This record gives sequence, structure tokens and C-alpha cells, in this order.
Amino acid sequence: MTTTAKIITCTVILLFFTIPLALMSNSERVYDLEELIELGLQNSHERQSEALRLKNSKSSLTSSYVDFLPSANVNVGHEYTGDSRTSAGLSISKNLYLNDSRYFNWRRSRIDWGNAELSYQENKKSTVFEVFLRVIRTVEAQKRVEIQKRNLAIQERVKEQTELLHRLDQRSLIELKQSEIALINAQVSLEDSQQHLKESREDLFMYLNIDDEGHPIAEIEIPVSEELPNYREPVDLTLVKNNLKKADLTLTQSKLSFLPNISLNYSYIIRTDDDVLSFDDYSDSYTVSLSASYSLFNYVQNRQTHHRNRREKMIQEINIDRIESGYQKQYQQMIRNLKREDRLYELSERRQELAEETLELARSRFDQGVLSLIELEQATKDYHEATIELSTRYYQRLLKQEELNLFLSYPILGRW
Repeated sequence: MTTTAKIITCTVILLFFTIPLALMSNSERVYDLEELIELGLQNSHERQSEALRLKNSKSSLTSSYVDFLPSANVNVGHEYTGDSRTSAGLSISKNLYLNDSRYFNWRRSRIDWGNAELSYQENKKSTVFEVFLRVIRTVEAQKRVEIQKRNLAIQERVKEQTELLHRLDQRSLIELKQSEIALINAQVSLEDSQQHLKESREDLFMYLNIDDEGHPIAEIEIPVSEELPNYREPVDLTLVKNNLKKADLTLTQSKLSFLPNISLNYSYIIRTDDDVLSFDDYSDSYTVSLSASYSLFNYVQNRQTHHRNRREKMIQEINIDRIESGYQKQYQQMIRNLKREDRLYELSERRQELAEETLELARSRFDQGVLSLIELEQATKDYHEATIELSTRYYQRLLKQEELNLFLSYPILGRW
């Protein structure tokens, strides 16, 4: 065998083993919750927008620092009016005021920057929760499809058995027709479940801003927390209180407007009217001045502005009291809902156990010919409804748990 033939043979053998393994690996590919959350944090439109808002806030803070720098100008000129003359100079000046708006703008920009950082972190929690919510809905829809498929398989077996017993004159024609109706109902329920799953996946991947490759989503196995989180101030309330600080700064600024306008000015100039490159010919001068002025006719306007700012601060204080009281009541309501979900989940577990036992008994009695098809259908229906209800209650309990964490600004799923 030639060298080329050996290479071709080895390549074919390698592909023979590699392709099936690749296909097997692709068929077993699943999306897990952590992966989808990370994709949401990277690609969601809301997260991208919040990141841009954070950068804008940082830019505003930087600009407020730059405002404190002195004014510096460099000029070079050439004048020709019969004689040629070149001039150059550097001037630096700075004005400081008692009621300097740059100082208050800087203080407000710092508050805005702190709010932007808090909002960015809170948006991360919100994004994680939104992904978690959509994953929960999709996984629940997957499970509902699986349950409906099992229900369809049961109805197919029941119909086949009913047809057999009907031919043996052990089941009536009505029971045969009823088994056919039950089979159609199972097919319709499966179609509805599959459509709901499709819509849930579309909503999930639209939020993630990525293409859906069609892989199943892994089951969510998160322990239900038995501890109830203590109340703490939500970030939204902190943001409102920070805005109150801005109102307080504005009120202080309006108070200072009643005082004389005191300013300190410093300027420094160095220039030459000769050779620009001859630094020995440059001359310099500086000026320092302190001045005070008071407007005789702005008192009424300043007074009205001050009153408006004071009332605005009072409005925000009233609003904070209302929001804080509302948040505490909302926390108590969410705790009650969480406890209610715990009770409903326990009841659903018990209902599902009883429904499963009843179904097994109904199947046995139906096979013995002592139970009607209608009674078997009812037992089957109760079992599948109980199974779906148990699944729904489990996921609803998880959602309520993380919804409370989001409200109190605790980490979502104990991590994000």
C-alpha cells in the first residue's frame, strides 16, 4: 500500500469514529440555567443600555471635575502693518465664588454616579431574574409536553384495549367512542402544550438576543429555601433618598443666594511681542482680586426660588415616607404569598400521590372488567392534572422566592 493510500485509509477510519461521536455529542447538547443567564448578561438589550447609561454618568462626573480647572489659553499671532511683528503669550485665570455652581454640580454628579452604580448592579439582578423567569416557563412547558405525551400514550393503549374488548363484546360501542374522544382530547392537549413550549422558547431567546439552536433546556434542580429573608431597604428606596440629597444641595445653594456675591479672581499672563522663540524676552504679570457685590432687586426672585426648592424637598420627604411604608407592606404581602405557595405545594404533593395511587387501582380494576371506561378516564385525568399542578407549584415557589430576593436586593439564586 502506498503512502497516499495509507493516509486516505487513516483519514477514513478517523472520520468513521469522529463523526458519530460528534453527532452523539450534538444530540446530547443541552442549555443549562447558568449558561443562559451568562448569555443574558452579555447580550440582552436592557443590559447593554444600562451599561451605556453608566458610562454617561461617569462622563458627567469627570466633566464636573474638569470644571474646577483654571482657564488656560495659548496664543500666537503675526501682524503686518508696514512692519512685521510676531506675538505669543500664555494666560491662566481662575474665578472662585462663594455660591459656586461648579461645586454644587460636582456634588450632584457624585450622587448621580452613586445612583448609576446602584442601578447598574440592580439591573444585573433584574436581568438574571428575567432570564430565570423565562427559563422556568420554558422548562415547565417542556415538562408539560412530556406529561401530555405520556397521557397520549396511555390513551392510545386504552383505545386499543377498548377496541379489543369491544370485539369480544366486553365493552359497549359507547365506551369505544368515549375512548376515541379521549384520544383526540389528548392529541389536542399535546398540540397546545407544544405550541406553548414554542412560544416560551421564542420569548426566552428573544430576550437573550441569540439564535435558538433547538437544544433542550436542562431540568432546574434548585432547593426550596425554608428560611425567609429579613426585610432590608430596597435599592429603589436608596435611590430616592439619594435624590433627596440632591434636593437638599439645591436648597443650600438657594440659601447662599441671599448672601453677597463674593468672588476671588487670579490671573497670570506671560507674553512677548518680539521673537517667539526667544524666551528671555518674555514678560509676565499676575493679578489677584477679591470682590463682593449684592443685587438690590434680585431678593424677591431669590426668595421665591428658595421657597420652591424648600417645597420640592418637602414633597420628596413625603414621597419617601409613602414609598418606605408601601415597601414594608409589600414585603409582608410577599412573605404571606410565599408561605401560601409552601402550603399549596405540600397539598399538591399529597394530591399527586393520591392521584397516582388511584390511577394504579383504576387500571387494575379496569383490566378486571369491574370499572367503567369513564371512571378510568377520570382517574387518568386527575393524575395528569395533579402532576401538572405539582410541577407548576414547584416552579411558582421558586419564582416567588427569587422575586422576594430581587425586591430586597439580595443576590438572585444566591450568586448574581
